[in-house]
Amino acid sequence: MTTALLQRYLHEEPDTLYREQILGLSLVEQEKRLIRSWRFGTAGFRAPMQAGYTGMNRVSVAQIAYGLGRHLAPQSSVVIGYDGRHHSQEYATLVAQVLSGMGHQSLLFDRLVATPVCAFAILNLQAQAGVMITASHNPPEDNGIKIYGANGAQLVAPDTHCIESQIDAAPSYFEIEKSETGIQAISSSVIDAYFETLPSASVYPISIVYTPMHGVGASFTPRALQQAGFTSIASVLEQEKPDGDFPTVRFPNPEEPGALDLALALAHEIKADLVLANDPDADRLAVAIDGTVLSGNQIGILLGDYLMGQHSPSEKLLVMTTLVSSRMLSKIAQKRGFRYAETLTGFANMAKCCFELEAKESLRFLFGYEEALGYAVNDRVRDKDGISATLAFAQLFSALKSQNKTVWQKLEELESEFGVYQTHAWSIKGELSVILDRAQRLEGFKREEDLAPGLLAYSGEHDLRLIIRPSGTEPKIKFYAEAIGRPEQKEMLATYLQNVERKVRTCLSGFCS
Repeated sequence: MTTALLQRYLHEEPDTLYREQILGLSLVEQEKRLIRSWRFGTAGFRAPMQAGYTGMNRVSVAQIAYGLGRHLAPQSSVVIGYDGRHHSQEYATLVAQVLSGMGHQSLLFDRLVATPVCAFAILNLQAQAGVMITASHNPPEDNGIKIYGANGAQLVAPDTHCIESQIDAAPSYFEIEKSETGIQAISSSVIDAYFETLPSASVYPISIVYTPMHGVGASFTPRALQQAGFTSIASVLEQEKPDGDFPTVRFPNPEEPGALDLALALAHEIKADLVLANDPDADRLAVAIDGTVLSGNQIGILLGDYLMGQHSPSEKLLVMTTLVSSRMLSKIAQKRGFRYAETLTGFANMAKCCFELEAKESLRFLFGYEEALGYAVNDRVRDKDGISATLAFAQLFSALKSQNKTVWQKLEELESEFGVYQTHAWSIKGELSVILDRAQRLEGFKREEDLAPGLLAYSGEHDLRLIIRPSGTEPKIKFYAEAIGRPEQKEMLATYLQNVERKVRTCLSGFCS
C-alpha cells in the first residue's frame, strides 16, 4: 500500500525538493506522511511545510482549496490573504488559481495582510468566504490555511465536515484546474475601511514600545495607534520587518518565555510606559508593564471591565469568553448588568454562539476573549483582532494614567470587588491519545461531566476548575486550572495551583515527555 501511495504522491508532487525529501525517509515515516486526512483544528489547518499529504505544500494547498471550492455555491467570491511566512504568498496565489479554475471569483490581497483585516474584508466586500494563509504563532517551519464563511467568522460543523469530505475526494494536483481569469486584486481602500472602524478618541499621552515579532503588524498596529493620537511609539527595529525565519525568537509566540525580551529591554532603556506586542499575523495581543508580562486573563479582565464601563446595560450588549479562560469576567458582567456567555475553546465556537444569541435575544456583541492572548473588542471583525485590541488596551492604559492610577491598582480594585481568580496553565507533550486516556482517571480531583469529546473537566478545593484538552494547533495536551478566593488568599491559591500541577504530572508520569 505504501509503495502505491508513494508512487501516486511522486506523480503529483510538482516540487523536486519534496520528491527527493520523501524518497529519503524511512518506510515508517513515509507511511505517516502519505495519509490523506486533513481535519480542521482550532484555527483551520496547520502543518509543517514538508513533503507528503500531511505536510503543507502545493499538493495539499491545492486539494484544500479544491475542497472549499466544491463546498461553495457556484460563482462565489472568496477573499484571500496571506502573512509573511515562507511560501504564504505562493500558497495564497495557488488557492486563488484553484478557486478561479472552479468558476469562483478570487479576491486576492496585493500585499501582506493581518488576519483580522482579511476577516474584515469578507464582510466589507460581501464575499461568500475567506481564506487566510497563516500559521499565526506556530514555529517557522509551519504554515496553515484558515477558512471563513460569509459571516466573517471561522467555519464550524457541519460546513467543516463537508469540506473535509471534499478534500479527501480531491483529484491529484495536476488534475485540479487552475486559472488566472477570475482573480481580482484587493486594493488599499479595503484596508482604509478597516481603519475607519477604529475609535480615534483623544488620549492622555503615554510612551509605547511596540513589536510585531517579525510579522505583519508593523503595517497596521502603529497606524491604528497614531490615528487615535498616540504619537510616542518606539518599534523594536530587530523585529520590525516580516521575516519567516523569526530570527530573534525561539518561537514567534508572545506567550513563550523570552519572546518579549527585546521589547522589554527597549522599554527599560527609554523608560516607556507600556509594551505592546502582536504575534506574526497580528490577531493576538501581549502586554508588559514595568518589566512584567500580563497574563491573557489579566488583559481580558481589564479590557472587558473597561469596555463595559463605556456602555449601559440597557444597550443589550454581550460579553463572552471560553471555558479555559477565567470565570471572573462572568462575575463582572453579572454585576454590571451585561449578558455573558461561555463557549468551548476557540473563536469559531465563540462566533457561532454569538450569532445565535444575537438572533435569539436581539443582543449586540461587545467583547470576547480567550486566555491565549486572543481578544475581540468590536463586532466589525468576527474573529480575534490584535490590532483593535492593542488600540483598546492603549486607551485603557491612557485613561488609567490620566487618573494617576496604575494597571496593578486597577487589578487590585477588581479583586477587592469580585475576589481573586488565580489561574495557572501548563502543557505536556507525548502520545496524546495515551495521555488523554490516563487523564480520565486523575486521583484527588472530582471528575465532572465531559464538556466535549477529548475535553475533560475536574473540580476540587477552593472552587478549582481544571480543564484538560489537546491543543488544536500543536502536538501537546493543555491544562488550565483556576481557583477562587479572597484577596488575602492570593499567595496561598498560587501555591495550591502549583501543587495541582505537580499532582497531575505525577499521575501522568511515564506517559509524557
